[in-house]
Amino acid sequence: MKTNDFITRKSRLPPYLMYPRFLIDLKLSETAKLVYILLLDRTRLSESNRGWEDEEGRVYISYRHSELAEKIGKGKTAVKEALASLEKADLIKRRQDKVGRPGRIYVKLPPSPWPENRPPDGRKSVPAAAGNPAPPPYKSKNYRIQNNRDRYAYQGDDSL
Repeated sequence: MKTNDFITRKSRLPPYLMYPRFLIDLKLSETAKLVYILLLDRTRLSESNRGWEDEEGRVYISYRHSELAEKIGKGKTAVKEALASLEKADLIKRRQDKVGRPGRIYVKLPPSPWPENRPPDGRKSVPAAAGNPAPPPYKSKNYRIQNNRDRYAYQGDDSL
């Protein structure tokens, strides 16, 4: 294998789409998830360009069914079904514009399962403590890390 086949710190990544983690657990078809990812990507683009906000400041996008179908390699019917399931799941809102023109699509985010002051990656926020904090349990010789996660098991003598 050539060295340039591997990603290094200096590698330039090809364009890619973000896959939101909340989609993994949703009961949606893979087509609907892929359509949502494309809609979310286009929304990020509309967000950075002027003229793609409504009177209430909500960003919207315009995407023809035929264009979406071509991007995902499916037919228009599959795209229409995916859009309908995304709307039913309350992940998008569609509003028809003029006849013959693509309507507006408002991409929505699901309600946040964590409080506003909690980091989005699932970690608990830790308030600032006075004095020196206690060392993590894995610094002790009687603990070992399990599964490379922040779970520790005591291996010492329980007779204390």
